[in-house]
Amino acid sequence: CMPRPINPQLLLKLGANEIISPAGPTIERIVERIMGHLILEKRIKPYDYDELRGATWQMRDLYNNIELYAQLKQSVLIRGETGTGKGVVAKALHQKGRRDGAHVHINCAAIGRDVLESELFGHVKGAFTNAIINRKGLIEEARDGTAFIDEIGDLDEPLQVKLLDVVENNRVRPMGVNSYVDVNARFVFATHRDLEGRIAEGLFREDLYARINMFVIELPPLREHRADIPLLVEHFIERYNKVNNTSVTVEAGAVDDLFRYDWPHNVRELDSVVCRAAARADAHGAVTEIMLRESIRRPREIQRARPNAARGRNVVEFDPQTDTWPALKDRAEAAYFKSVTEVAISEKHALELSDMGRSQFYDILRKHGLKFKA
Repeated sequence: CMPRPINPQLLLKLGANEIISPAGPTIERIVERIMGHLILEKRIKPYDYDELRGATWQMRDLYNNIELYAQLKQSVLIRGETGTGKGVVAKALHQKGRRDGAHVHINCAAIGRDVLESELFGHVKGAFTNAIINRKGLIEEARDGTAFIDEIGDLDEPLQVKLLDVVENNRVRPMGVNSYVDVNARFVFATHRDLEGRIAEGLFREDLYARINMFVIELPPLREHRADIPLLVEHFIERYNKVNNTSVTVEAGAVDDLFRYDWPHNVRELDSVVCRAAARADAHGAVTEIMLRESIRRPREIQRARPNAARGRNVVEFDPQTDTWPALKDRAEAAYFKSVTEVAISEKHALELSDMGRSQFYDILRKHGLKFKA
């Protein structure tokens, strides 16, 4: 008995009809769209915690790392591009760690260099001009809690030396005194910079890097987990409605154009796009594909993606003189089942996603040279 191929109606419903154009999107974009709709329909169970949303393997790895590191006392370094949600992950680490103290966010790039030392470590009256009262530093404010030191890569070298002592001994020395204050804080650091490159340039201390680099969480850019876009759009619309007491909805299929865009500012940019589009909802409270597209600051990038789709081995093109639908579907099927092997959390889950029996499922994998490891 021949194994059943993936349902062509499902592929057509979720966007595969577009691959018959002379220069269609890459097969990865097609699969991402299919996965995105399966996630939205809860056929792939999404993970969510506070502002974190996702169901792709990249997000699954992120959640696993948060769970793994939350209970530890050692420092964690969160790395990722601007807008990927480093602050959200730091907050999740604090909340899941169940620490008694506060979560204190310290953004090194947002505090003036002339006051940063005082802001970090505190000071006593008379320590410097205008120090008219004793003041706790932000690190001391995080006693028994979490000191989240954001944009650590922007810290000047003299303060890096002092911070190294703080991290190694979990204590601070306020400006103007010779004694130390124990803080018992958990340190979480974040950066979008290439710290290794800054070390090579003499801009970041290697000993501090070794101390903060013990446990690392890498946040994927949105362009690497586009399948989470529909779920994120749903979340941002729900939050928009709650804040503005509205009942805006997104038309079916309206998010499909968002898969074409590379999202240079990541999830933060998607949030802004959704809010701008929601504010322009039509008289029925619906957000259309055009509204979402026009809410992107650089909508022409989406338009350019259509005629200029990269050609190569990952592009599925259709020549009516030589190709047939079965051949086209076979290529999409291979990409789809490759994704199933990556996102399914168990064999049972994989069989549910494939809508096949066990023997048929593994026949398909063998057909395309794929393996499943749950």
